[in-house]
Amino acid sequence: MEVTTDGGNTWNVAAGTTNWNYPWTPPANGTYTIEWRATDDAGNVETEGQGIAVTIARRTPKPVLVSGKQISVGGKTFIMRGVGYSPVPIGDDPEIVTPFGDYFTSQYHAIYDRDLPIIRQIGANAIRLWSWDNTANHLDFLDKAYNGGGRLDLHHTRIVDKPRLGYRPEFTQKRPGKTQSGFQDDGCRP
Repeated sequence: MEVTTDGGNTWNVAAGTTNWNYPWTPPANGTYTIEWRATDDAGNVETEGQGIAVTIARRTPKPVLVSGKQISVGGKTFIMRGVGYSPVPIGDDPEIVTPFGDYFTSQYHAIYDRDLPIIRQIGANAIRLWSWDNTANHLDFLDKAYNGGGRLDLHHTRIVDKPRLGYRPEFTQKRPGKTQSGFQDDGCRP
């Protein structure tokens, strides 16, 4: 197996027999296309495919200071402009219909592909998610939230095993202002 990261100008041998690996240190920030090809025992060389494009962006971490209610990032005051986000298609009941409010997997990309640019447009830099299945694959949503046309930080997410909007297990005992069911008496979502 051979690998190229420079458009086929140089090909480097990958290590392995069944599983292959090739250690690579990108020379600089930028977008690179990683391509590969195999050669059989008779010397026949496979035509490489279109490869995989990767973007390298080395960033120097900025110091974060939290003092009381103020956050500063890199010496500048950070003002959080957050939104609560729980997209549910019209007609779905997230309490009884799968995926139980977790519309953050690639199967539902049309929803967040539509919403993320709007969330950025209103100036939000933080998003709180209300329902999230720990066992589902959310990489597409996370990549688009982070990389899709500007940075949108997921500062605070609520991850639950069985998503139930408005439900907080810590409210299951009787306390002033709360019911035994776990829902707030005033009907507001926590």
